[in-house]
This record gives sequence, C-alpha cells and structure tokens, in this order.
Amino acid sequence: MTDDLDGINAQARDISFLVSYAKTLPDTDTSNVAAVSWSWGGISSLFAAARDPRIRALLEMDGSMRYFPGLVKKAGDVHPERLTIPLLFFTSEYPNYFEDLDSSYDGAPADLVGPNVLNAWKLGDLYTANMVGMAHGEFSSMFQRRKSAERFAEDQIADYGRDDANQGYAWVARYSLNFLDAHLKHDAAAAAFLKRTPAENGVPKHFMAIRFRAAQQPSTSPVGEKTSP
Repeated sequence: MTDDLDGINAQARDISFLVSYAKTLPDTDTSNVAAVSWSWGGISSLFAAARDPRIRALLEMDGSMRYFPGLVKKAGDVHPERLTIPLLFFTSEYPNYFEDLDSSYDGAPADLVGPNVLNAWKLGDLYTANMVGMAHGEFSSMFQRRKSAERFAEDQIADYGRDDANQGYAWVARYSLNFLDAHLKHDAAAAAFLKRTPAENGVPKHFMAIRFRAAQQPSTSPVGEKTSP
C-alpha cells in the first residue's frame, strides 16, 4: 500500500472485491456486512463504506480516518456527515485531542487539515471507546506478539504493562463482538451490553471510557452525548 489517495482507493476497492467474493460462498449473509480495520486500514474502510452500500457497519481500531481528515476531504466523494451506518471507534491514549484540535492551524500538513470525521458522524450511531492504556500498535494481536520487551517499553503508556495490553485487547474484542451482534444481528443482549457502563460490564478501573452519540435525523437538532467513565 501507499499512504496516499491512490493507496487508499486501491484498498477500498479490495474491500468491495472481498464483499463480492463472500457473496459466492454458501455460508455467508451479505445483507449483514461490516468492515473491521486497524490503523491505515481504518481510512480505507471508510472510503469503502462511503462507496459501497453493502457495508452496513464500521468498526475501527484507532483508524487513520481520525488522523488524516485532509485525505478524506481530498477524496471528494467521501462524506462522513452523510453516512447513516453505525460506527464503533476505538482510540488509543488520546481520548479527545484530535476532536478538540483546530486542524486548520498554521503550518499543518495538508493531509491533516479537514473536518474531523468523528465530529461529522451525526446520522449514524457513534460509539467512541478510549482504551486508556493501549498504544496504537497494541490494537493488533500480530504486533503484540512480535514486540520485544525493549520495543514494548518504547511504546508503553504510563505503567500499563504487557498483561494490561493483553487485557485491553480482550475488551476491545468483546466490545467489537457485541457491537456487531447488536447492529447486524439485532441481538437484544448485545445491545444491552453496549448501553451499560464499562464498570457494569466488568471492565477494570482505568482501562476504558466509552461515549455514545445516537444517530440524529437530518431535520432534528443535535442530541447530547452520554459519557460513561
């Protein structure tokens, strides 16, 4: 891949190709498709979801659509403010920095300048889950397995150790499963799980915070946000 529009567009086409391929398999239901991604794949899956109506939900593990709004803007046909699908977005240790940042500050690289995607996500349900002690690479099980003790120490956040990173990843997986079950399978128990606070779900203290903003109708005024510590 390349970290430019050509690379993103190629990955987005790959995602749609895989959805088409899945349709040929006997054990798939392509009426309930979600794109799940990490890091740079998080911007490619946004492009795919904006162009492919078969994608009915988006799940991002610290996806780059949050960090490169200029590339989203540059695409021309990717409009987060128009998408009506639900989004679960996991962030690393910076819960609100990019949402509060004025991306138009002087000297900002063009790829970083543009409307914040999470702020624009108004027509679909939005869950933003901040994994307080997880570095960016710890959202990938492959990266976790490959990290030496020295490399882990370079990326380590505060005093969160490897066991904490593993436990955080397990909660990411559990919330991901419940999000997909709730929105694609309409599972009542999964929906109830998402409505509870992390503490009510058994998440240890100081591991995560989740914020929910319900989808609003285009003609209604913005709804308030509910924050669960």
